[in-house]
Amino acid sequence: MRAYSLDLRERALAALDAGSSRDEVLRLFKISHSTLKRWLRRRRAGLPLAAERPSGRTHALTDTHLAELRTRLEAAADATIAAHTQWWNDTHPDHYVSPKTIERAITRLGWTRKKRLSVPANAMKLHAKPSVSRLGNAARTTS
Repeated sequence: MRAYSLDLRERALAALDAGSSRDEVLRLFKISHSTLKRWLRRRRAGLPLAAERPSGRTHALTDTHLAELRTRLEAAADATIAAHTQWWNDTHPDHYVSPKTIERAITRLGWTRKKRLSVPANAMKLHAKPSVSRLGNAARTTS
C-alpha cells in the first residue's frame, strides 16, 4: 500500500488547525483515526510529516547498473542467468552478485526470454482436421 502524500497530510492537519472537528477531518480526507493521531504525534515531536522510507533492503543493483545489464541482455539475449551472472562478476569484480540477484534485476527490467509471439490457441483449430461433428451427416454417409 502506498503512503499518503505529504500534501494530504498537511491539508488534514491544516483543516484541524482551522477549527474542523476530528470527525469532519476523518470523513473529508478519508483517513483513519489512528492515522490522524500518528500525524499529530509526529508534528508535536517536531518530526517531518513526510512518509519514511519503506523498510527492507535496498536493491543490490542501482538504476545505473540496471541500464548496463539491459545493454548486456540486448547483446546476449539467449544467455542463461548463470552466464549473465558470470559476465557481471567478471566485469564488476568489486560488486559480486548472485544468480538470484541477476534474476530479480532482470524481472525489474521487465525482460523476458521469449522474444517471438506464440501462435494463438485458436489458430491450431484452423489447421486441424475437420471433426465428424463439423461435417455433419454428409461425412457419415460417404464413409
